[in-house]
Amino acid sequence: MMERLTGRIGKTVYYAQGKYYKETLACECDADDVRNILQKLAEYEDLELTPSEIKEIFEEIHKTKEVVHKNSEELHKEPDEIKELAKSRLDDSIEYECGWEQLSFN
Repeated sequence: MMERLTGRIGKTVYYAQGKYYKETLACECDADDVRNILQKLAEYEDLELTPSEIKEIFEEIHKTKEVVHKNSEELHKEPDEIKELAKSRLDDSIEYECGWEQLSFN
């Protein structure tokens, strides 16, 4: 998890990594604080993504994880279980290939 550089009190944004205390206002930052802020800002800008684009990426990752999790149970079944599952989902005349063998239901 990313360690935040900023915090908020109402509408006021403060620097949360201040050398002397955790709620450093912008006008109170020393040179080391400013260097740290600029370094982190440059790292973010190097991504060339907006916050909304980053949120979209995380949403897609979350959706993909849900699909993978949902399907992982079926992937770990034994070949005979997969055949039975396929029989229940497919028309009896359909043939298809799995990695280990061709399955045919006639």
